[in-house]
Amino acid sequence: MDKDNHLATEGEQRPCKIITTPIDMKQLLDRVALHHTIVKIGIDHSPEILGSMLLRIDGEKKLVVIDGVIPFIGNALLPRVKHAKFMTLVDGIDLHFTMAYLQSIGSDREIKHIFRFPEEMRYFQLRNFHRVVLAPSQVVTIVLRPSPQNQITCRLVDISLGGIAVLLDVQPPRSFAVGEKIAECEIQLNAAESFVCAVMIRYMGQEKGNRKFRLGLEFANLGTVQQRMVERYVANIERQSRRIAAED
Repeated sequence: MDKDNHLATEGEQRPCKIITTPIDMKQLLDRVALHHTIVKIGIDHSPEILGSMLLRIDGEKKLVVIDGVIPFIGNALLPRVKHAKFMTLVDGIDLHFTMAYLQSIGSDREIKHIFRFPEEMRYFQLRNFHRVVLAPSQVVTIVLRPSPQNQITCRLVDISLGGIAVLLDVQPPRSFAVGEKIAECEIQLNAAESFVCAVMIRYMGQEKGNRKFRLGLEFANLGTVQQRMVERYVANIERQSRRIAAED
């Protein structure tokens, strides 16, 4: 079960959700691993902050495998502790969690560390607008038109009043770059509602384990009517998610 909470961080209160269900924690950890996101690791009684990446998430055995840490001396420090604190940012979310250390495998530069699944994760939403992630069964097609002669079809991954994330099956055009503006982004939310707006590219990267490319796009000029469409769509997705969770 998840619960809302508030934690003081750097002198201010930030909304926090505590995640305790294994399937939800695995989904968040999978996203960290998928995007090659760096995780910071804090060890008790040590001022050193280590850095690494999550390599494999085993939901059945409740294990997490991480790569060797930086600086290299941290690989000798980790086996001496029972728990380590992890912090990372992914998709506008600040994650904090603690994992119990189990063992290391390999040696020298090929070392890997195995941890037990966290018992809970603290989830801070960093975006200015609430974002919802679409389920695999919720297919929304996005059409990007950087020019009248160029049209790119992609799939919606998540959406908020601030922007969207999409997946492309092909490599983005060479003209695409972080900070560049795409003149037209057509979003068909459902059979009755669609709109076209300009977007700014804020993130580009290839998905781990497949050949799909992910783009983070910020809305450049949403009008009031378009904002209301997005608000209704976000609310509808949340209602569907709550209904599915209640049925499970």
